[in-house]
Amino acid sequence: MSLLENQIKNNYDLLIISAGFEDRTLGGLEQLSGKTRIKNVIMNLFHPDELELEIKNKVNQNRMMEILKEMVDGEIITIDNDPNSTKRFNETLNAYVKNSEHILIDITSFTRLFLYSILNISLSHNKHPDVIYSEPQEYTMNFSQGLEKIIILPNYPGIPDQSKKVLMIMFLGWEVRRAESVVEEFDPDLLITFHETSNDGVREKWNQTTVKQCKKLLESSETHSVSTLIPHETLKKLEEIYENHHNEYDICIVNIGPKSQCLAIAEFAQSHEEIQVLYPKPYKWTQELSENENNEPVSSGVGRTFLFQYPLNR
Repeated sequence: MSLLENQIKNNYDLLIISAGFEDRTLGGLEQLSGKTRIKNVIMNLFHPDELELEIKNKVNQNRMMEILKEMVDGEIITIDNDPNSTKRFNETLNAYVKNSEHILIDITSFTRLFLYSILNISLSHNKHPDVIYSEPQEYTMNFSQGLEKIIILPNYPGIPDQSKKVLMIMFLGWEVRRAESVVEEFDPDLLITFHETSNDGVREKWNQTTVKQCKKLLESSETHSVSTLIPHETLKKLEEIYENHHNEYDICIVNIGPKSQCLAIAEFAQSHEEIQVLYPKPYKWTQELSENENNEPVSSGVGRTFLFQYPLNR
């Protein structure tokens, strides 16, 4: 892991990126402008149901297109995000990843449903992409509302064994109600939770909020703490858990915490086909808050942008 400006290449064959409604959607792209050339782009168009978020999303999308037109030499392929059918996205992604050598993936605004598909396809073709992720300046408490359904990811469906007990590994963040709903619905025999620990002052402040919000879940589970900025440490922990428990338990993984942990989760699941990865889809992306509460959706501002080399164990 490094800050973006220290490691970026001069040229990429393919950029994979998603529009979004958060300010930080533009973080990585604005730093890339004027520093690198890109041959082709696959751009995921995310469309939230909430009108206010769609307006923010459209503004970001237009700005992204302005930046991309100045730095792209080939095609800018846009694909509408349909969480009920990822077929077109996966087919397009597969074709372009297969024929690209130098790949850059901006994971900042992808939903985990699509992010796992990207990582799976990249790993399947033995590619070594650079991955960038932009932090916000600050998170708000205006996160998702409710749990619509739990999706078994088609890239990582696992191999269920009815003779085994169920172990759920859950990465926690601030969305405690969604996390608790998943645990209640699955009712695992063993729950192992992860939360972040860091010597980084900004992230440690956010971690303290996670620990406070998720106190009940943390107290009722076996708990591990890892750094979001060092995902290969997470991969090592997952391998240790697998060695200790896979003979007795079916293992499923849910990430409701930091998005960069998906890097470790995908690589781990790619190595163990019996691992099942779940995506808990919320009813709404934001909550209905009172006038005196911060209504900014999910986060505000643009913080640091980090670059990860993938796969983690390359």
